[in-house]
Amino acid sequence: MKTILLFILISAGISDGYDQTSQTQRTDNPMGWTMVDQESEIRVYERWVTTENGLSVRERRGEFDMQAEPAQLATFILDVSQWKKWMSQVESSRIIGTKTPHRFYAYTRFSVPKPFSQRDLVSVITVSTSSDKRSYRIDLRSAEGVVPEYNNVTRVDGYKAVWTLTRLEENKVHVCFTALSSEPPVFPRWIQDPVIKRMFMNNLTNLKSEFHE
Repeated sequence: MKTILLFILISAGISDGYDQTSQTQRTDNPMGWTMVDQESEIRVYERWVTTENGLSVRERRGEFDMQAEPAQLATFILDVSQWKKWMSQVESSRIIGTKTPHRFYAYTRFSVPKPFSQRDLVSVITVSTSSDKRSYRIDLRSAEGVVPEYNNVTRVDGYKAVWTLTRLEENKVHVCFTALSSEPPVFPRWIQDPVIKRMFMNNLTNLKSEFHE
């Protein structure tokens, strides 16, 4: 059971739910967010959305305020080499190819317990700012055809995430992070969902603590 839970944690860091049932059959409101967790001034919300290929998937959103300037926090989040310090189960991560101030690719390998196959993610990251530099947006999407797939390594696909960093006042920023994945769940949702929700919260908590160290 410990090994299974560890593998769920790894999936949780990059996967945010999947369901093949129609949204019209669900009792929750697919158009609105529902708060499902709150801890240390971090609020986590969930909703079900339909992807372009017709799948119903769970989207998660975390929001909180923290002491930082948007540019400083954006620089911290974009430091790919340090992701393993605050993203659970990240074994290594690095920039691949040519980096520009507004777009680059990253390769991430996840630490997976045996006997499960290793997992990795190739992502394209784009950065945009408002004209007054008070708001930063970081988009991360899984990318295909950039790095060949390795033997015995499962490539994560269908992942999308967005960081929005908005300046509230001097040295104070509002953080909004949303993420979803169209990958099918590895385990039944009643086992996987609570662990994924816990992991989502932990990563945001780790971000706050690591930034201020």
